[in-house]
Amino acid sequence: MLLGMKIGKVNSFTGWCTLLLVVFALPLEALTLSDLLKPGKLTPWRFARLFKDFEYEYRDRIQKPKVFLNREKGDCDDYAILAKLILERKGFTPRLVVIRMTAYNHVVCYLEEPKVYLDYNNRVYLRPTKPSKWSLPVIADKVARSLDARWTSVSEFSYENYRLKLLNTLVKNKGEIEDIGPTHNVGYRFEKKKSKPVQEFRFDF
Repeated sequence: MLLGMKIGKVNSFTGWCTLLLVVFALPLEALTLSDLLKPGKLTPWRFARLFKDFEYEYRDRIQKPKVFLNREKGDCDDYAILAKLILERKGFTPRLVVIRMTAYNHVVCYLEEPKVYLDYNNRVYLRPTKPSKWSLPVIADKVARSLDARWTSVSEFSYENYRLKLLNTLVKNKGEIEDIGPTHNVGYRFEKKKSKPVQEFRFDF
């Protein structure tokens, strides 16, 4: 009898453990645009923390926001463009910035009111927002330093009517910074890859 009771307790304990594992293993519903746009306060910090479990995946084309949210994986421009879309509707003033470095480009979303920028690489940290004044060289320095790289040029760009448009570009040459304005010269286009300028892509929701 005693042996039977012990076996029963073990089986009961095992059953509860199995149940808990099943419950916690169940996939949660993916975050949606409707979730992000619900009435209520959504701070940049809270926005960033919603993406802490998203995976990094480089893609040569920017994903539609719904696709990025549903797949829970993407890269810096997917995240920055979505941040602009959502936080602008929450009353913030976002500015999109692309930093070009020797080996790759990186995109962040700067927010004027709290004076911070959102970087997809920082989403996993307890402090996922990075303080900074609004200055393209300062932001470029901080981002490049975080990637142990050196930046060659930096641009602010807009995202309107599903297209990206360069607004201003600064080029760094031998320590000197030159403002070349809203140029569309081939050498300073916003590119995911050198052969595929993002300016040529359309974005649909």
